[in-house]
Amino acid sequence: MLIVYDEIGRITQALLNVCTEETVDLYKQNGHPRVFIYRKELPNIRDYFVIETDGVPEIVQRPLLDLVLSRASIIADGADAAVLTGVPAGASGTIDDGTSRSQFVGDGEPIEVQADHPGTYRVFVECWPYMSNSVAIEARA
Repeated sequence: MLIVYDEIGRITQALLNVCTEETVDLYKQNGHPRVFIYRKELPNIRDYFVIETDGVPEIVQRPLLDLVLSRASIIADGADAAVLTGVPAGASGTIDDGTSRSQFVGDGEPIEVQADHPGTYRVFVECWPYMSNSVAIEARA
């Protein structure tokens, strides 16, 4: 399998039937410096990324964001809050209450989620190379 990846290790292409050094050279000549032949099966390229150690690429599984929610239920009074930890600095997040969305960028500190109206609030968090993760908070009257 021919693996092409970008500067942050994201696999952009995985080609099954072109596993020759000539193809690697052709890719490199055409502006893709991060390419190599991987001789094992790779079930889903979205679950993996490439790290380089001393210039040698290695495929590793992306870790799941380890989000921890202090509580899954809050009172919808605008003051009660659930606290979400495990959001890395630079992570992008979205809080979706089913009718509106607000976005945030993590700074490594806990995120407080409050609610003005009852419903389910879903918090989605993305931060490369982690696998995206989400939590749900039920806001009750």
